Amino acid sequence: MRRALLSVVFLVVAALAAAAHELHPGYLEIGQQSAERYAFRFKVPDRDGLRLALRLNLPDACKPLEPLRTERTETGFYDRLTAICPGGLAGRTIGVDGLAGTFTDVIVRAVRLDGTV
Repeated sequence: MRRALLSVVFLVVAALAAAAHELHPGYLEIGQQSAERYAFRFKVPDRDGLRLALRLNLPDACKPLEPLRTERTETGFYDRLTAICPGGLAGRTIGVDGLAGTFTDVIVRAVRLDGTV
């Protein structure tokens, strides 16, 4: 009886492991370059070679200095953007559109002008 129970438990665990998704979080790095200038680097993971439908959503006050640049890597896509955000980012919201429809998260790292993280 015990052997049969262990076999069933093993099969259930194996089935759950096979159905599980690997964790591929997104990564957003915000680098403050001056009082109102910021560099954004957003890594969007891929799933079977396709980009997840995630898009960085900056505050309306932020204006890009150049078009968004996207680079493909082995583990996903990197979006790079430099923007001017009048008054800075303190107290403002930065979002990731499409995140609710995925099984992933986004890790955020912000480096202030004074070097604090």
